[in-house]
Amino acid sequence: MNEARPRTRDAGIVIGTMTPGADNAITDVAGVGVGHATLTEGTRFHTGITAIVPHAGNLYQQRVPAAIVIGNGFGKLLGVTQVQELGELETPILLTGTLGVWKVADALVDHLLRQPGMEKVYSINPVVGETNDGYLSDIRARPQTPALVAQALARLSHGAVEEGDVGAGAGTVAFGWKGGIGTSSRVLSKTDGSYTVGVLVQSNFGGQLTIAGVPVWKQLPDPAEYARTMTAPPTKGDGSIMIVVATDAPLDAAALQRLARRALVGLARTGSVMSNGSGDYVIAFSTAKENLRSPDAATQPARSVAAEHMTPLFQAVAEATEEAILNSLFRAHTVHGFRGTAAALPLDRVLDALHRASALVQDDKRSADWPELSRYREDNARLAAAALDKNRVVFFGDSITDFWGRGEDNGEFFPGKPYVNRGISGQTTPQMLVRFAQDVVALKPHVVVVLAGTNDIAGNTGPATPQMIEDNYAAMAAIARRNDIRVVFASILPAKAYPWRLGIRPVPAIREVNAWLKAYCAREKLVYLDYYSAMADTDGGMRAGLSSDGVHPNAAGYAVMAPLAQRAIDEALK
Repeated sequence: MNEARPRTRDAGIVIGTMTPGADNAITDVAGVGVGHATLTEGTRFHTGITAIVPHAGNLYQQRVPAAIVIGNGFGKLLGVTQVQELGELETPILLTGTLGVWKVADALVDHLLRQPGMEKVYSINPVVGETNDGYLSDIRARPQTPALVAQALARLSHGAVEEGDVGAGAGTVAFGWKGGIGTSSRVLSKTDGSYTVGVLVQSNFGGQLTIAGVPVWKQLPDPAEYARTMTAPPTKGDGSIMIVVATDAPLDAAALQRLARRALVGLARTGSVMSNGSGDYVIAFSTAKENLRSPDAATQPARSVAAEHMTPLFQAVAEATEEAILNSLFRAHTVHGFRGTAAALPLDRVLDALHRASALVQDDKRSADWPELSRYREDNARLAAAALDKNRVVFFGDSITDFWGRGEDNGEFFPGKPYVNRGISGQTTPQMLVRFAQDVVALKPHVVVVLAGTNDIAGNTGPATPQMIEDNYAAMAAIARRNDIRVVFASILPAKAYPWRLGIRPVPAIREVNAWLKAYCAREKLVYLDYYSAMADTDGGMRAGLSSDGVHPNAAGYAVMAPLAQRAIDEALK
């Protein structure tokens, strides 16, 4: 469970052409919350509950337009007929294991009837979906409790969403590998309304795993043999998937039904054919405030995006569904369960198959704009000249720099300071060297802070020795000095493993390059910025609490880095 595993996009796989929201999650639709309650007990129980709440108010009093589409009806979805009949949702959506549906629904009703303002409610329609987690969990024991329901509803996140083997995804299997919860989102362009579409899935189905159009199933081992289990996990099409779609676009029930059908396009792209024994359901709702519905109103609002303008929404839901399913597989860990073992998808083999098919982002960059000179070209052109009394600083690096201050959990990027972020996720030092003139020298900074090297060690653009990395650092320093730019070289951050290159053990190489950097800075009279010592544990990994994946800092990690960087900048300016 402690193994760092990336999301699909973090591994260099980009699904579709549309832009994800800030968290690339269903919660990018404002107001939507997701909560998990996970029950794990030895090998006997791997199950749980996932709650999806459309808004923070009383859903019974402020209902949202909704629709349900049945791709294949081999499943148990409570509440379906009333949603189909009335076109609205009046409770949170809960997901769980098959035989726990009725216990979860009963607990949800009890929970809702106890809420303020519900004293005179005599009918309520709980919506509870399921997939069968009986391979990894003792499903006949029906261990779901009211306490688990309350826990899922109480632990709502309106930002990043836990994925993989959590909540209702704790015991699920997809394509024979460990499945689970996955999520993704897309944001439409301004001309298409700037609407957001978010998707959350509970994956537990089969087929022939296809990623970004590549039939990776042909190059993967048999899941049962890989997991070394006597009882094979389900690999054929039988199984189920629950797909929940949220959008802030104003859609009525008929338009939501059309939107929900397109989620099945994304399901099909991953290799599913919705077989006879699979329960494939899509629940879609709109959070648009102008369409909230009161049970006491004599007439109900029903504004909707016109049919002629629905196509971008269709594309968004198809892309987000496909990526959400892949995230559920990428983030899940190996689970030893009640009847056998479901192994985590072997990402090294998946990424190798995609690389061979030139389906990774890095492959596209290699053949087109390899150094990504286009990323900041327009931003650089718009950047005003630095004021004479201001010390402009350029932070130059890879994703660790790129993410700084971008997103809720990535800290603040030096508010009020004339500092410029020119990081690009995934880059190696040779790519950075090519764009140094455009993204550093041309901006005329007083100081450049360079943080790089981790992607070189990971082999993002091919094998790289410490000597090659060091030569690129030296070349950047020489260019900076010829242009009167003072140089701060930051240590490579600690990492015990790279989620996108699981076979690499980077600790020795990180230590070697950092030792060279420190000595080089002392010899050349440059400033050495030592993040490593402040962030490393005794084994050379990231200290607990400073990162969510062992590589990229979270807000706490950036809070450690910021004052160290400021001191280094102050020293360079002396």
